[in-house]
Amino acid sequence: HGAVAKTLRPELVNRIQKQIIFNPLGREVIEQIIDKIIARVNRGLAAQDFTVELTASARAVLMARGYNEQLGARAMERTIHDLIEDPLGRLILEGKVSRGQRLRVLGEANAVRFTSAEARSQ
Repeated sequence: HGAVAKTLRPELVNRIQKQIIFNPLGREVIEQIIDKIIARVNRGLAAQDFTVELTASARAVLMARGYNEQLGARAMERTIHDLIEDPLGRLILEGKVSRGQRLRVLGEANAVRFTSAEARSQ
């Protein structure tokens, strides 16, 4: 409370009823958050019959680009949106992926790219 009182004007401090302290999120927690975000992305893609699968290399890129101890899950959410959701949406709109396709996300040189999961298993 002392730091808040030193930073804010007294009339504003009097309006604060409760303080909540957020501890930084560790890497393990952010990894779990990645899983939850990708599961949400897959639920959204289900209507179009697409699924996305992350490889270990894609996870490494997401952690390198989106892990921020101070900003927590929001930074990772933005990173997944920028690196996976937006580019995937463009691929779908351009007709470069087919319904029913399972896409594998690979990490390469601090970026990600999509490949067909079926093509790799042949």
